[in-house]
Amino acid sequence: MPRSRSLAVRMVLVTVLTPVIAVGLLGLVFVFTPGRWMFGLILGLLIGAVAGTFKVIKAADDEAYVLLEREDPELFAVLDRLCALADIPRPSVILSDQAQPNSWVIHFPGRPPRLHVTRALREMLTIEELQAVLGHELAHIANRDARVMTVVGLPAAFMKQARAAGSLVIVFVWAIGALSTLGVSMLSRYRELTADAGSAVITGRPSALASALLKVSDSLGRIPQEDLRAASALNAFNLVATPSRHWLARRLPRITSTHPPVQARIDALARLEEAQQLPRL
Repeated sequence: MPRSRSLAVRMVLVTVLTPVIAVGLLGLVFVFTPGRWMFGLILGLLIGAVAGTFKVIKAADDEAYVLLEREDPELFAVLDRLCALADIPRPSVILSDQAQPNSWVIHFPGRPPRLHVTRALREMLTIEELQAVLGHELAHIANRDARVMTVVGLPAAFMKQARAAGSLVIVFVWAIGALSTLGVSMLSRYRELTADAGSAVITGRPSALASALLKVSDSLGRIPQEDLRAASALNAFNLVATPSRHWLARRLPRITSTHPPVQARIDALARLEEAQQLPRL
């Protein structure tokens, strides 16, 4: 499938500017931090990074295992056909027992991409909807934004976790993480629209993806917030973002959200469906 040049430009900008801004602000924190606080700052950063790492990795791999082809031949048959159409190797498939219906791709450099599908999603969707969702995730791999998001998005999540009660310095560090997350969110919103369009190209069924998005979104709204906390750590990677009750997310949804509104995605897919029908008239 053809790769998006516009997405490629945005990935370069986010990849370059996000760490530059974060490192620059972190340097200011070190410059203006009193010497007696320096040890606490370094310790807080290490604790935050470790805590963030475990939280995000646990959210991605908790109760998950590599799915074998004999365990779900229907899914792999669809996946093989889509990979051939997208001209990419088949990724590993990770089946997660999370209660939420969702999917995402984690792609560490030098390693094969890992396509995560929750059992709830697999059981909820029709085969046409599943095909559209897999096409969406494969578009992330084909456009290489899954790799960029893994490299840029996870460190932003780690930094955001660096908190220590009562420490003003760590508040600054958290603010750096928030700024990094802002850049990641801007990229994530655009890459989701690009992957939706990529799924439409691969499968030829934009309406199937629209139906899947609507099902997943409605289902997520009915799951208790407590059950979605772990999943929210991967919102920038998820097919559909889990609802957030954070005050900043409620007040500034257009800035902090990792995904466009579901209705906006459905409307864009409807336009793609209409465009595909025009030559047949």
